[in-house]
Amino acid sequence: MGIKAEKEGWSLDGLKLEVDKQMSKIGPRKIDTLIIHIFTPLNLTVDQLNVLNKEIKDCPVLRNIESSTNINLLWTKQ
Repeated sequence: MGIKAEKEGWSLDGLKLEVDKQMSKIGPRKIDTLIIHIFTPLNLTVDQLNVLNKEIKDCPVLRNIESSTNINLLWTKQ
């Protein structure tokens, strides 16, 4: 997101992420689900948020871990 926002000249000042993890209850202990709360600044438009959401889904880190971990992205404008 940061790289795309910088290329576009968008300010992400005030962006905040909170990550909660849920551990597996069955089998070996591991992270089962990551819940990522994305609090976006009010200055971003709906179109900009859609672009950033696409950037997250195309993120190589996300692609690497999503095969073994559930990931829930929760967007909130603040």
